[in-house]
Amino acid sequence: TTLKLNSGLKGALKTLCDNEHTTVIVVSGYGKDVLHENFGEFKMWLAAENGMFLRLNGEEWFTTSSGQLEIGFRDSVKVNCEPRETSIVWNYEYAAEDHFGTNQANDMLQHLGAYSLSNQSAEVVQGSRSIEVRPVGVTKGNAIDKIMQELGHRKIITTSIDYVLCIGHFLAKDEDVYTLPQFDVEPESERKAKVWQADIMNIKFNLKRDKYFSCTVGRECSLARYKLEGASEVASLLHNLASADRGERDDSRPTKRQKEDHDSGAMSE
Repeated sequence: TTLKLNSGLKGALKTLCDNEHTTVIVVSGYGKDVLHENFGEFKMWLAAENGMFLRLNGEEWFTTSSGQLEIGFRDSVKVNCEPRETSIVWNYEYAAEDHFGTNQANDMLQHLGAYSLSNQSAEVVQGSRSIEVRPVGVTKGNAIDKIMQELGHRKIITTSIDYVLCIGHFLAKDEDVYTLPQFDVEPESERKAKVWQADIMNIKFNLKRDKYFSCTVGRECSLARYKLEGASEVASLLHNLASADRGERDDSRPTKRQKEDHDSGAMSE
């Protein structure tokens, strides 16, 4: 399957991304080229291959690990493989015969189980209709942590935030993204005298649990607090957020009459 952003969402995404008080992050299992093709035009952060590669659009990609995988597959399996730079996914969602895909998956898991035991740098992640081999420790939750560290380094976010909205359809392995991040650290005045350590987040988020809105898409069992039924509900939510954002910004702008009164020095009752 190939990722293709719904063109009807571009306007809403652009509105949200252009707000200087909002940070938008897209975390995906897809590779760098796919994310760039779909989201490269927006002012947002991208995390490819579940967080192995990160980028603020307009800048170069950087990696969070040096892991590489070398795995050989039989011809019957290669057809459905999605090889990436640092991981590989075998997807049997559209197998012609359901039992054939399941049998092949079970056979592969047996072989990969032995592989993962002998290779401490890689792990096997099983989805409902997929099997993935990725470097150990690579999860979408860790990808978010890395990006937040970058925001701390660059002092893009230095004050507490209003809320976080996290939406996705993730494997169980990646549902750490739904847990409340430990993002509260000392304020700016207290951290000037401290040396930055790469493994410590020094942004004062002051994020409360009731301000962290986690939404799964389509899953019955999830760590997320809320559930959206499908892509149409996600699209509707993004459009509503964009409309509210535009309305808020319009309300903060002076009307033509207010501007004329201000320029002329007039006062109204």
